Amino acid sequence: MTHYESRTQDRPMTSTLSKAQLAGLCYEYECAAVIINRITAQNDYGKYRSRHESNGDLVVLIIRDHKAITIMYRRSNQPQTCEALHVSQVIDLTN
Repeated sequence: MTHYESRTQDRPMTSTLSKAQLAGLCYEYECAAVIINRITAQNDYGKYRSRHESNGDLVVLIIRDHKAITIMYRRSNQPQTCEALHVSQVIDLTN
């Protein structure tokens, strides 16, 4: 099991991508951070505020070498830059 797969099982709000969407993103981007969800009171469904492992309100997918490496929660008040996320580009799918 990859780190990405274990994260999507451990953290229910991260599994918002279908397999086809994930494959498309990995095909399109070689080294990127993709913001795939912004967790708000409207889309929380009680899962976000009950978590103890993270206080991030963004769901960010990290792609390296056209593969999904990990997915994480990140606070929106943290820098969302290439340098901060150690990637070539940052793509925000929530806008």
